[in-house]
Amino acid sequence: MKLKGHKYWACCPLHSEKTPSFMIDLTKDRWKCFGCQEGGDSIDLVAKVLGLGIADAAKLIAEDLGLIGVENSAEWQERRSRWNEKEKQRVLVQEYEKTVCQSYNGLRNMMKICKHKLSALTSEDIDKSETAELIELYGSLDILFDMLLDEDLKNQVWAVAQYGKLVG
Repeated sequence: MKLKGHKYWACCPLHSEKTPSFMIDLTKDRWKCFGCQEGGDSIDLVAKVLGLGIADAAKLIAEDLGLIGVENSAEWQERRSRWNEKEKQRVLVQEYEKTVCQSYNGLRNMMKICKHKLSALTSEDIDKSETAELIELYGSLDILFDMLLDEDLKNQVWAVAQYGKLVG
């Protein structure tokens, strides 16, 4: 084969000839013989040269490239198992992140409400039991908020669980 530009030229494998009339264009993944007027893609070429049907030629190419015939191998099964495990982990992480975000937003809203109520207290409200409960709740929310934002996963999980108990 001789390269001329981005096309290869050779004698056609489908018929006898002395002058190359068979062209392969790699940019288009196509071939054409200007002698016998045959042409097509790589699967067509394998099918014509080997006398196969299109499906058998495609299967042969796929086997040669290692794309099929390996799905029952131990290596393939292991790869599939690892992929499935990673996919499960990805879904769990997404669910966890969603739960943390919901807890964060819920805690933030509860803290705003508590802060607003605390700022509206008057001197007559100081001795009321509701005021003490509100102050205690605000302190608890502040702790949960800090734990939720902690880098330690155990603290985050604990904060999410406590928030769930609080609103559940």
